[in-house]
Amino acid sequence: MILKIIIVCQFFFILWFFCLMRTVLLAGATGTLGRELIPALSKKGYQVKVIAREQSKKRLSILSDDIHEIITAEVTQPNTLQGICDNVDIVISTLGITRQRDKLTYQQVDFKANVNLMREAERAGAKKFVYISVIDADSIQNVPVITAKRQFELALMNCRINWLIFRPSGFFTDTLEVFKMAQAGRVHLFGDGENVLTPIDVADLAHIIVDEMSQKTNVARTVGGPEDLTWNELATLCFDVLQKRPRIYHWPTWILTMLLVITKRVAPYAYGPMSFMGHVLTHNSTASKLGKRTLLNFLEKTLEGVKTEK
Repeated sequence: MILKIIIVCQFFFILWFFCLMRTVLLAGATGTLGRELIPALSKKGYQVKVIAREQSKKRLSILSDDIHEIITAEVTQPNTLQGICDNVDIVISTLGITRQRDKLTYQQVDFKANVNLMREAERAGAKKFVYISVIDADSIQNVPVITAKRQFELALMNCRINWLIFRPSGFFTDTLEVFKMAQAGRVHLFGDGENVLTPIDVADLAHIIVDEMSQKTNVARTVGGPEDLTWNELATLCFDVLQKRPRIYHWPTWILTMLLVITKRVAPYAYGPMSFMGHVLTHNSTASKLGKRTLLNFLEKTLEGVKTEK
């Protein structure tokens, strides 16, 4: 009799647990942030569904234990998204172009693809849409990627479901280009190098998103690591980790302006990433200090990885 009661209690506990389990649909799962969000969501008890293109599924194999379902779809094609948000509580989108390899534009991906997903979330009655935007999205409108992200922010703020927007001030991984220059012996910067940013570790950002998405609603906030750094300080830190004498060269911003004008005409697909990089090099991009991991620790681990590969 006691055994039967225990079995019945276990059954109802399992049933109760699955009723409480919330389902998240993640778009942009194969990206740097997406791959950190998957285990972070799973550890918090979320049932994780992810969207992936057919050719990208292999990149998620290492995370298969944390993924409930992989849904094959093309977010730029609305017809492939029908029903994708059914029985989903929260939609998270990290969608955006980082490297323009497939000739898609920021308007097609950062804006319209996200709108496609948002419309489907509205139709299905999802409770919240969480969007990972970019720093300065609400104040800078002459950089293509920022313009597209801001357009979607405004669309999201006016949709029928609750929303939450995070605006990170760059990832630690973005600083690796400076680290590579330091490895080669020289770091080249446009401007005086005194503009400030607050880069964040991707793992920190993932945990902040997961922790806050159930607590905050209808707010846009900046997200950064534990410290503000100028580009000169960032470059010097790279040299220090490499135990090299800092050699930092500053180029006037008029050269950057000229390069952008030329690039826009002869290589329009390269103009987008270049214009964004030019913006962050020549403007302050500080954010709320929420992350815990330091850039120094990240660079030291990066160097250890380089030595191991050799």
